[in-house]
Formats: sequence, C-alpha cells, structure tokens
Amino acid sequence: MKCTLVLCLTIVLLDACSGCGHEPESNEISWHQYELQCLSIRALESRLQKAEDSDRSAIVEECLEALAQRILKANSQGSTFQRFYHARLLMVSADKEKGKTALQPMLLWPSVAPEALSMLDELSAWTRKTSVPDTPNHCAILARVLPLSAFRSCVDGANWRGSGEIPVIPVIHPPYDKALTVIADRFFEMHMFEDASRAYRETIYGSFHPAGVLFSFGKDESWLSQSTGRLWLKVAESEWHCGNTKAAADHIAKCIVFGSDDDLVAAIKRLHEFDKEGNRKRPIPAAKPNSMKLIEIAETYAEQNMHPRAIELVQRFQQTIGDEAKLLEAKYQKDWQELVRRYVDHADRAVLFGQEVYSKEKGYNFAIKIPPPCSPEAMEEIRKAFKVDEKK
Repeated sequence: MKCTLVLCLTIVLLDACSGCGHEPESNEISWHQYELQCLSIRALESRLQKAEDSDRSAIVEECLEALAQRILKANSQGSTFQRFYHARLLMVSADKEKGKTALQPMLLWPSVAPEALSMLDELSAWTRKTSVPDTPNHCAILARVLPLSAFRSCVDGANWRGSGEIPVIPVIHPPYDKALTVIADRFFEMHMFEDASRAYRETIYGSFHPAGVLFSFGKDESWLSQSTGRLWLKVAESEWHCGNTKAAADHIAKCIVFGSDDDLVAAIKRLHEFDKEGNRKRPIPAAKPNSMKLIEIAETYAEQNMHPRAIELVQRFQQTIGDEAKLLEAKYQKDWQELVRRYVDHADRAVLFGQEVYSKEKGYNFAIKIPPPCSPEAMEEIRKAFKVDEKK
C-alpha cells in the first residue's frame, strides 16, 4: 500500500532521527531529535484519529511499519513514550498479544503506567465474557494506583446491614477538575513542583475519562486528548523543575502528540527552553510556601471531601500557616469524622479511598491518608500482580 504524503513525511523524519541512537543511560536528552520524533508520532496519531473505522486497520499497520525500525531497536534505555506508543499501536493491531507483551514493562514506569493498565483493562472488557482465574483485577489495581479517579468505585463502598429503612448515604464523588486544577496551580505558584506534578496528574486521571485508546480514537475528554494537553505540559514543567528530565520528556510528549494546535505551539516553545537550559544538573528552585495559598488548597481539599489531604497539609505546614493551623486541623478532623459516621451508618464494613474506615470488629479508622498517584506501594502491587520482569 502506498504511503500518503503525511506518512512519507513521517518516515523521512524518523529516518532523520534514526542516527541519534538510544537515549543515554544518563539523564541527558537530545531535545531537537526528541522534538522530531514527537512530531512524527503526532502525524501518525492525526491519521488514526481521522481514519474511518473501515480504514483504521490498514492505517495502523502502516504506522507500525513506519515506527518499527526506530522502536524495535530501542533497548530499555530508549524513549519511554516511543515504546509506549509502539505498544499502543500493537494493541489495536491484529497482533494484540504482542501488544500486551510490549506493554508489560511499561506497567512499572509511573509516567505511562496508568495508561498501560487502562489499555489492558479495556482490552479485557472487550475480549473476555467471563472472569479468568488468576487474572489481576485491573480496575481494583487502578483504584489504588489512582486513588482520586472514578476507578475508586471498584474498591470503595459499604456492606449494608439489612433493615427496613434505606439509609441516607453521603455520596463522595471524584473531585471536580476545576478544584484540582486550582490546587495544582497554587502548588506550582509556590514552586512546590513535586506537589504540583502530583496534583496536575490527579486532575487528569481523576477528572477525565480513561485513555480509551483501543476503541475510541480521538475521544474528547479522555486522558490522552486535546482536553488534557495543557495539563500534561504543566506536569512536564513541574517534573523539569524537580530535575526529572526523563519524566518531563514523557509528559511533554503526551502534550505534543495528543494536545491541540495551541498546546503544540506552547509545548515546542517549552521544549526549546529545555534545550537551552541543557541537561546539566540544574538547581531546583526553592519552594516558597505561602500561608494564604496553603489554606486555599486545604479548604479546596475539604470542600471536595478529601479531608485527609487537608489535615495532612496543615500538619505539614503548621509553622508557615501559624496559629490558624491547629484550628483548621481540628475543624477538618471533626468534619471528616462526621462524614465517615454518616457514610458507614447501618454498615458492617466501609471503605473510602481504598482504605477501610470502619468494620464491626475493629470500629472506626479515621486516620487514613490518600496516597499520591502511582505511589511506591501501588507500583509494587502492579509488579507483583502482573509478575513484571524489571529487566525487560
């Protein structure tokens, strides 16, 4: 099958990049070459999104052919995002088993683990009518990897005692994206970049639909779409300021490939700034915690029924916030306990944010913490559940 102009351009770009070798074992990246690679993949993605369903299989095969020479030669030090995108194409090709194999090591890479796990979950939902023994529960694992996402419904809930009266249950929805964006922006403004990266990722994974990459190309409002391009760029900038060059590269690639045209322009501009700053060891900007902004974040957490996060924040910055910190902590503790008591009324056991908050045997457990996305404990659970070989 003859290549279209876009595909031919893509192959030329990939050929231009083929001499750059693998990403060095150090934290160094050739940003100019990386830009060309991301633009190449964006061209492929554009074709897939515009394709009619009847043509997509053939186009997927063309895209795989265009990527194969570059990606299949990449070793474990190659670009994480390139390897992920190659696996994604395999997952929608006729060779899905090969795609599942290619995805396995990516389950251990926090920058793409949620997307990889979501793809496996989506594929299993389409290809399996009944449960298979010893198969990992993708949804439950995703709930622990992404505690603020809609996947929480797989693990949260209460076992209600039978009674003639149906209890009034306080619904604890996933937080609104605008609220989480405010939290992330405030952290970023205070140069608290690790917290900012976490909050931006929670905004994406908690407020938008799962990747939907297998059977809904170009779906709006998904993790990988024009709706999230700007947020992925903010994740990349946060990771860059933390000194995490490879994580910054992975996330800026998501913006370049899946973002809007405006996102693309902003991402390329930022990528050029990365290039100017160089791969040398950069001084991490000093955090500038501000009491008013910290209180705004804590209040927003509490408004979204994430009191454990609010409590943790005011405890952590008690000196910065001052005398008001103790008062706020007491208020959040009281409101959280009231919420949990209403939630577990008439229940023998109840779970919130993946953690048991009540059982008939142990009583109440108010002192839970909401882990960050892709916490070390969650990543270890993935490794054990899927028996991933870390050397691959």
